[in-house]
Amino acid sequence: MRSAKQAMASYKLALLSAQAIGEKDRVIAGILHHIAWLFRYEENHNDEKRFLQFALQAYIRVYEVEGVALNNAKLMYLIGELNRRIGEWNDAVRWFSRVVNDKKIVDAAIIRASREQWQLIREETEARSVNASGDTSQGDSPVMSEQTISTSA
Repeated sequence: MRSAKQAMASYKLALLSAQAIGEKDRVIAGILHHIAWLFRYEENHNDEKRFLQFALQAYIRVYEVEGVALNNAKLMYLIGELNRRIGEWNDAVRWFSRVVNDKKIVDAAIIRASREQWQLIREETEARSVNASGDTSQGDSPVMSEQTISTSA
């Protein structure tokens, strides 16, 4: 059994190897995502978020290259969820709504999960609005207004 440190070293080596040989973005995205999970396991939130952003960028490249043709609902959901986890709520809502509103997607579990995450964003946004209105130190930011508008659609 590997330790967390050994697992991290293995995944980082896998990432370097994949990049060196020009592996597909889907493979690189998966490795980056696993590295983010290892940072979460270590409770290193800054590096977790950083690697989630890297994974997100790679998954978006995958979608741009092959996702549109394949109508890959799971990939679209994953992009939405990674956006949600890094705090990009507007982008997350856009991806979840694509899953929910695309009539070609018939995977009921992915549609349900997208609706649930969309609802979670609404609830988190409402909670942030309530907290912000009670806390004068944060004030009303334009970003909060945009998030509130987009999640209520």
